[in-house]
Amino acid sequence: NVEASVAGTLSTNQNLLIDADEITNFITVGGGAGLGLQTAGIGIGIANNNLNRNLKSFIGNGANVTALGNGAVITDPSGELSGNGMLIDATAKDNLISVAAGGSFGGTVAFSGSVVVNTMTSNVDAFIGAGAKINENNAGASANQSVQLRAREQTEIISVAGSLAASRTAGIGGAVDVEILSRNVRAHIDAGAVG
Repeated sequence: NVEASVAGTLSTNQNLLIDADEITNFITVGGGAGLGLQTAGIGIGIANNNLNRNLKSFIGNGANVTALGNGAVITDPSGELSGNGMLIDATAKDNLISVAAGGSFGGTVAFSGSVVVNTMTSNVDAFIGAGAKINENNAGASANQSVQLRAREQTEIISVAGSLAASRTAGIGGAVDVEILSRNVRAHIDAGAVG
C-alpha cells in the first residue's frame, strides 16, 4: 500500500503537491525440460505473477487546506503534471514480462506444456475527502491558482508461452497464457467538500 495525504489544517502562500507513485517491474521466467530415451519425456514450464495494490493520494475528510499558488510552477516527479496551487496525483505504472517454455523428447511419446498466469488487483485513488475546505481563505492568491486532481494507471504486459515436444511416435505440446486484470482508477471529490 502506498499513500500520500494531508489532514487537519494546512496553509501555504505557494504550491502544494500531494503525490503517491508506484512503479512495478516484474520479469518472470519459467522453464521445464523432459527426456525419456526409451519411453516418454515430459516437460512443463510455469510463470506466474500476482500483484495486489492500493494506491491513494488525498486530502482527508474535514481538512482545511489552502495553497495560494504564488511562486514558481510546481511539477510532479514524472514531469507530466504541473501548475500553480494544489496538485493531487496518484499514478501507478506496471511493466510485466512473463515467459514460460516447456520442451520434451521421448523415445515413444513426448508431452510438453507451458503456462503463464498474470493476476492483478489494483486500486488507484486521488480524491478530496468529504467535508474538506479547499482555499477557503483565498486572499492574495495567484491569478494562476488551480486545483488539479489526477488518478492514472498504465500497464504494459509482454507474455509468452510456448512448448515443443518431439518423439519417434507422438509429440503433444500445449501452451496457455492467462491474464486476469481487475483495475479501479478513480479521481473524485466527495460529498460536502467546498472550495
